[in-house]
Parts: sequence; C-alpha cells; structure tokens
Amino acid sequence: MFLGARLQTVAALTGNYRRFADVGSDHAYLPVWLVTQGKADYVVAGEIMPGPLEAARRTVDEAALTDRIAVRLGDGLAVLKAGEVDAAIIAGMGGASIRGILDRSPRIVSSLSRLICQPMIGAERLRLWLFKHGWLIVAEELVQDDGRLYEVLAAEPGAAELPDELLLEVGPLLWRNRHPLLPKQLERLLKQYRMRVAEMQQSTVPSVVKQKMVWQQRIDQLEAMRACL
Repeated sequence: MFLGARLQTVAALTGNYRRFADVGSDHAYLPVWLVTQGKADYVVAGEIMPGPLEAARRTVDEAALTDRIAVRLGDGLAVLKAGEVDAAIIAGMGGASIRGILDRSPRIVSSLSRLICQPMIGAERLRLWLFKHGWLIVAEELVQDDGRLYEVLAAEPGAAELPDELLLEVGPLLWRNRHPLLPKQLERLLKQYRMRVAEMQQSTVPSVVKQKMVWQQRIDQLEAMRACL
C-alpha cells in the first residue's frame, strides 16, 4: 500500500499507540498501511457517506484485514465506543469540521490518549480549540505534497500557556523547532494578509481602515519572524 507524503506524515505522528480510529477514512488506505506496516493492531475506519464507506470496505477486503480493521458508517467519532481505541486520526478536512467532530463526541474525546489532525484550512482555530479543551500540542509537522503545503499536528491531554494569535497561526512547535519548511509557511501567511490589505487599500470606512492596520501589523510581525530564520 503506497501513501503519499501527506498521509505518510500523518502516520509518522501516531506515536507508540496501537489502536486507532481513522475518521473520514475514504478508501481506508491509511488503516491498511498502519496494520500492514506493524504500526497498529486494530483500526476503526469511519465514514459518513455510503460511497466512501463501500470503497473502504473493498480496500480492507482486498487486503484480507477484516479481522483487524472495522469499517463503520457514522458521524465522526460517534462510530466508537469509549475506550475502544487509543488515538484518533482526523485528516483531510477543514479545521472547523474537525472541531465539530470533537465537539459532538466529548465522551469519546475524553477517552483518547492522542489526536492526530491534518486540517486543510483553519489550523489556527483548531490549535486554539485544543488549548482551550485541555489538549497539549506535542508535535507539529509541515509537508509539501503535490505542490501544496499541509500542516499536521498531534495533541495529548495536558495543559500549557496559550500562545499568542500569531503563533497559533504559524504553529508554536513549528516556530520553536524552526521547521525546514517554515519559510514556506510564513510566505503563505504573508500572501494571505497582503491580499487582504490590498483589497482594502482604497477604502476610507473607519472600521475597514482599522482592520487594515491590524492586518498590516500582522504582516510586519511575520516579516520579522522570517528575518530571524
């Protein structure tokens, strides 16, 4: 089973745990890879749509792993029983969707030892959710796959001081560890803020002018961080 760079990075953050849920598993490539590579003993592959669910079942059947990978239809973590798995993988969806999945299953979330998340957008709000709900980010990675930069993070129960808004956007551990792809992360954020400022350039509305000043300050902060690398 071949995994692209994005899913390889997700798999690398599973730690030493042996039982996983893969939420939004699609074709169940990640569960099959984890089991066949000796990284997992048991995986629940969850899907909310019947089509992807059937694709996942076919992959698991073809790999002859029906005894070690359970394919289930349901909403997010609702496919699980408390204590059934050690960690949950939620990858390939927006940060808001990930937060919604976590919010809808608090009992299951509280039974987990690790969360591995790969938000397509909205990573900063997901980081904020984790800090506010008693989860400590223990690892962060950046990976470039098919021309796109992805953020992957792992969290475990714990508490820490809430980082400022800028670090929530950049990634506190990405910054602390000076990740090799951090320049690309900073440039991506700079591009977003520059576009916002450019769209407001001609406005004289006081509230817009004030927001433009806030975003220009963020640009200055990001440029200062980039200069430190």
